[in-house]
Amino acid sequence: MTRIFIPKDVAALAVGADKVAARILAEAQLRGQAVEIVRTGSRGMFFLEPLVEIETEQGRIAMARSKRPMSPRCLMRALLPETPIGSA
Repeated sequence: MTRIFIPKDVAALAVGADKVAARILAEAQLRGQAVEIVRTGSRGMFFLEPLVEIETEQGRIAMARSKRPMSPRCLMRALLPETPIGSA
């Protein structure tokens, strides 16, 4: 199961962190990819919010300002390419 870290503090929520989390979950479900969303605090660099981190074997990979145009579909395709879109 892949763990994805998304902040839940007021700064992240104000710029759409809840929507990003919901869209990532929906995309993972579409792909049949098991993910766990871990809601965290911000790292204090609010201009990066919503900051999404994906845990990999090499460590966490962060994607800053994870709203459009970097859609959850693009994020999932880039970071979890082993599961084709719509394979569920």
